[in-house]
Amino acid sequence: MYMNADIVNREFIMKSFQQYPLPRERPGASTSSMDNPETGTTSGQPNEEIHGCLTEEEALNRATKQVRISRYRKPPSSIDTETRITSEQPNEEIQGCSTEAVALNRTTEQVATSRTQKNPPSSYSVIEVFLLTLVLAWPLTFLCLGIVYFDKCPAQDKLPLVTIMTACAGTLPIIMRVIKVIWIDRLSDVIRHRCGHLLMILEAIFLLFFCPYNAMLFSVNPSYDSSRDDYCNYYFYNLNFNANFFSIVFLAFYIVARLLPRVIRRFAR
Repeated sequence: MYMNADIVNREFIMKSFQQYPLPRERPGASTSSMDNPETGTTSGQPNEEIHGCLTEEEALNRATKQVRISRYRKPPSSIDTETRITSEQPNEEIQGCSTEAVALNRTTEQVATSRTQKNPPSSYSVIEVFLLTLVLAWPLTFLCLGIVYFDKCPAQDKLPLVTIMTACAGTLPIIMRVIKVIWIDRLSDVIRHRCGHLLMILEAIFLLFFCPYNAMLFSVNPSYDSSRDDYCNYYFYNLNFNANFFSIVFLAFYIVARLLPRVIRRFAR
């Protein structure tokens, strides 16, 4: 009687467990806690934890990977900040250069203004410019004579050409001196020094042309008969001959006025 009841209970229990399949075994893990009572917890865990959730070891590995990846990745805010700083650096350099240029220009203007205020145009400068303008008419007169009577002196056919070249060489130093007198207060010391050297070179060139001009002019004994070979135009030759004396006198005074102060300074030392 009791044996039949035990058999019926066993069959009922087996049929009831067949409706719920057992979970799959993991490699290296026991099937039930009965096989390994110390570590085996597989059979005691729900089916959802085995198939749907991660183990602690896998979760730890995944978290470690995410931490490593986050170390190599920069947040968007830091990237934008670096890009903004990098893009703003050239603009700051350009603004700094432009500021320095503006400051330099202002300093130059202030120096020029202070020089002009300290040394305003005096009456002596105005008189000097006026006299130089009058003197400028003298070489221009010889220039016009050479151009008008260019082929009117067969006795010395090169005399009109030399007259033109000498007049041009005499015009350049006078123009240079007028510019120097007008702008002397606005020029730096270096430019003034260079202008002085340039003026001396132009005056030396004028002397190189003036000496051959006088040699040709005084060596000619012209005839005013146009049919002869030694013919030279009367107005051309006489104007050159007579005006040249005034040129020599003026040039002598000019050389003395230029050299005398330097000689006095040298002996005064």
